[in-house]
Amino acid sequence: MHESTLEFLICPKCLPKERPLKLSGKRKERGRILSGELYCKACKSAYPISQGVPVLLPAPKGFDRYENPSYLANYFYLHYADLLGQEAKDILFYEGLVEGSDTFLEVGCGPGRLTLEMGRRFTLAVGIDYSFSFLKSALRLLRGKALRFGLPLEGDLAIPISITPPEGWQELSVEFIAADAHNLPFPKDTFGSIASINLIDRIQDPLAALKEMERVLKKKGAHFLIADPFSWSEEFTPRSRWLGGRQRGPFRGRGIENLRRILEGDLNIFSPPLGSITSGEHTWTLRAHENRREIIRSLYLKAKR
Repeated sequence: MHESTLEFLICPKCLPKERPLKLSGKRKERGRILSGELYCKACKSAYPISQGVPVLLPAPKGFDRYENPSYLANYFYLHYADLLGQEAKDILFYEGLVEGSDTFLEVGCGPGRLTLEMGRRFTLAVGIDYSFSFLKSALRLLRGKALRFGLPLEGDLAIPISITPPEGWQELSVEFIAADAHNLPFPKDTFGSIASINLIDRIQDPLAALKEMERVLKKKGAHFLIADPFSWSEEFTPRSRWLGGRQRGPFRGRGIENLRRILEGDLNIFSPPLGSITSGEHTWTLRAHENRREIIRSLYLKAKR
């Protein structure tokens, strides 16, 4: 974390009030803060900076599948296979859909590839995720260090993989922050461009997350990109909060159609509403092991105001 990042961080527990955070006990290396504590005077909450990652989660984080070594390895491969000489069009597909050049936020950045690529184009690119393992790995690559992991082959067998980051990433203006999509630790109107890829059907309250993205999105000249396969499951989201896939209620029918309605101003969540909405789809492959791959189709909406 750069010390200048503190200027746009607020306490997630105090929302909707925007309370600043104070930095103490910092340890720096090559201009980045590697450890320390962020403290809110208002609610007395303390948030650690661990291995260079500010952990701004409003509640203690429990173990989930995105901390499992096999899941991590397969997502690393999904994001960075091209650096191994493999064809990789999955995450990089969205690179051409993102617009803007000012401030960029990726909500649910995973291992961080899209955020890193946006660091080449934006004055500041920020990636947030709930998985600390994803973020510390992305930060490792940002600092120019190789990422090593075992790619699942079969059962307990794995292929040793080493990803070397390309030259230039160390100079990028990029931050990775552990944060909850339901409680974004940023003031309103902070970002000129926001992207959220394959997240909305994997969180507890998709509507609350959309409200948070709207809160931190600039009111003028802003761009928004959202993609999802809409694989609704009560494992991740209570059925009452699904934004589609339901036969009754305000979100009956298809998720992509309901999401378009929301972006266009329904429920007054996006105000002013987003316009110039274009749509499309992207088919991608998630690896489980050498002999099993899941083919997924994500639908996306791209909009601006």
